[in-house]
Amino acid sequence: MSLREVRNRAAQRLVTEAAFELMLERGYAATTMTAIADHAGVAERTLYNLFGSKAGLMLATLRDRTAGGDDESLM
Repeated sequence: MSLREVRNRAAQRLVTEAAFELMLERGYAATTMTAIADHAGVAERTLYNLFGSKAGLMLATLRDRTAGGDDESLM
């Protein structure tokens, strides 16, 4: 696995954890991509590059949670 892939997976993990926490606290509709990016400590553009959309991020977060945190489940 390349360094870029390792960094992408680490960023994905940070973002899905942040998304899970905020969506659980605020709900899906009230949680913005900006808030998730701020909570994860990444640029908002990173979220769109990794997941494409808020819905894509939500699906990745659910897959991550239901698969028990397996890295391969993120994308």
